[in-house]
Amino acid sequence: MNRATRHQNELNVALDYSRIEGPAMADPMLHRLNRNSLGRPLYHFKDPEEFLNGLRSIVICLQKLADLDMCHCDITISNTSLVASPNPPNGEEGFLFDFEYTKLPHSHPLTYNRDMPESVRSAGPVTTGTLQFMAIELLLQFGPRLGADLAVVAPRVITPTYKSYHDLESLVWVVFYALCKRVLLDLKANSKIHPSNKAILEQTFQTWFSHKSPEHIAETRSHLANSVYGHPIPVLEAFKTLMEKVHALLLEDLLQLVWYQKLRTTRRVQPGQPQGKKMTHDIVLSKIALALKRLHGEEPIPVDEDVLKSQA
Repeated sequence: MNRATRHQNELNVALDYSRIEGPAMADPMLHRLNRNSLGRPLYHFKDPEEFLNGLRSIVICLQKLADLDMCHCDITISNTSLVASPNPPNGEEGFLFDFEYTKLPHSHPLTYNRDMPESVRSAGPVTTGTLQFMAIELLLQFGPRLGADLAVVAPRVITPTYKSYHDLESLVWVVFYALCKRVLLDLKANSKIHPSNKAILEQTFQTWFSHKSPEHIAETRSHLANSVYGHPIPVLEAFKTLMEKVHALLLEDLLQLVWYQKLRTTRRVQPGQPQGKKMTHDIVLSKIALALKRLHGEEPIPVDEDVLKSQA
């Protein structure tokens, strides 16, 4: 029995258990999912292909959750992993765990109180996920008014509605974190990069993932996603040049999906403007498949126009 089948069976058991009548099951929540294999952080991939295969396995796991009308609700760098064994079976290169916040069908909305102490909020809203990896749409609900994204000031107590694309967007920020973290790890052994430049990259990375307020994180994520549309961020461009090319291109594709999703959820797409593709599991899987084809030489890797000009 492969891992996908085991996950499916365990989730079915949880769903059957959730149908037990009684006050104890008035607000059912899947609390634990046992796993038998050990893992490694996504940024400890051995080669570019292992990262892509592991990421694909995680997206497929999210897709199976969505097929059951469920959302994980806490996709983070700590809840995603590569399989530790050297030669895992095809399709089992990565996995998702820590399902304690997973919402079962028809469960009650989870609440978030913006008046809770910052020491509590810094670790993430209670049973709603982790702020640093949260989808922009949810961050905008949790924070006060941010520019023109919200028509009115948000209420103090929020009852967010999770969608499958929220999990996918969280995974995009996990990919962003993992690839940038790997750059920083590789730089430690790279004597060709000046220490001051290493410090700039390290400090910027810490800034991207150290904010504790939803509004600041939403603003940062919006700028990062918009960077693929003619608003480049110099430090981000530096990070991408130090990544594997297929990884950098995949990251750009995923950020593009995040930006279009943000335009939709904030109703900023005007009639006649390009709508872009919705963030779905199949679309994300197609982006990963394209990255694998580029890695294997089955699809050409785009060449930057600036590179072509410099070689002319």
